[in-house]
Amino acid sequence: ATYGPSIIATHGAIADGASHPLSDYFATLVAAQAVYPHANALTNQLDWAACQKAQDAAGEAEAQAERATHMAAELRKTKEFLESLIEASVDAIVAADLTGTIILYNKCAERIYGHKGEEVIGKMHVSKLYPEGGAKEVMRRIRSSDWGGVGRLDTMRSFALDKEGNRIPTSLSAAMIYEHGQPTA
Repeated sequence: ATYGPSIIATHGAIADGASHPLSDYFATLVAAQAVYPHANALTNQLDWAACQKAQDAAGEAEAQAERATHMAAELRKTKEFLESLIEASVDAIVAADLTGTIILYNKCAERIYGHKGEEVIGKMHVSKLYPEGGAKEVMRRIRSSDWGGVGRLDTMRSFALDKEGNRIPTSLSAAMIYEHGQPTA
């Protein structure tokens, strides 16, 4: 690879065509190597050492970019897997943010409740899926230590409401979702 003058100058090159041994700038080889790790003698030229440092920096930047690309691909693969897992579930999976707005609604939820995902995600309050007071009771139990521990609700018998307002008997489990120790859903 080639590096332009500004990149090399960033790493200390003078590039004036004159000789600039490291001994003009450093008292010891150890001091020179602290700045220019490839230096092996104080007679090495400053411009050469700066070029080596620029190459190292460019190589590290390239390696970081490659790691970031790999990590992005792994995250995308994990996201796609989790989305497929949620959609393939034989149970309705519904999640709401802390304001109660539905943010996740899988295919089984569509089948049970009768609402399409695009009708509810980001548009409907989760309380619309329960009879009067049902959503508040679920949240009360999630926040209590008596029903599976704080942040969890072990299986409870309840009723849900379908799109037509019909009561549907359900067996419900729920959990609070945390990010960095703070509840988010």
